[in-house]
Amino acid sequence: MKRSINFFVALCAFVLIGNGAAAQQMQASAGLELAVPFVNWASFGVGLSGGFEYPVWEQIAATGQLGFEVMLAGSGPDGTSSASNIGMGFFQVGGKYYFQDVQDGFYGQVQLGFHTGSQKFKYNEGTIYESTVKQSVGGASWAIGGGYQMEKFDISARLNGVGGRRSVASSTYTYSYNSLFYFGIRVAYLIPVGS
Repeated sequence: MKRSINFFVALCAFVLIGNGAAAQQMQASAGLELAVPFVNWASFGVGLSGGFEYPVWEQIAATGQLGFEVMLAGSGPDGTSSASNIGMGFFQVGGKYYFQDVQDGFYGQVQLGFHTGSQKFKYNEGTIYESTVKQSVGGASWAIGGGYQMEKFDISARLNGVGGRRSVASSTYTYSYNSLFYFGIRVAYLIPVGS
């Protein structure tokens, strides 16, 4: 009897979710990424990303994004003579909640995932000697934000937090930094998937 009740509840949930999501449509997206990091060792970022959205229930959709950004080098830590640009890949999944009609108008969004990349610094270790140190940038990441979806375009903004406390060192300098935070903007073209 308990199995029958569980099966019935699961079947009802499946039907309700299917009906609630019927007005939505799966969609892919191709987007341009802009990023403004809140650190001194990077200044401005640009990139490309792909996205996917799967309707779950009425105004709720599951999302995923995969992309790559290049952040232009900033001043670098104290003691450095130069820093390289940062190439960083990312993958994040999460959800959207539409405040108006489904897949139309304003929405809020949260995501979890990871970023990974690296950057090189040159340290002045004396009058004629420089050492180069490569640091990894990234780790587990989260994002919170919102946006506005139209028929063919999706414009969104988010605050992204990446990684934890790290340190890099040469023979003279040790530099520690906390999580990378950046403000991101995405402008995407929407591509319907399925019927």
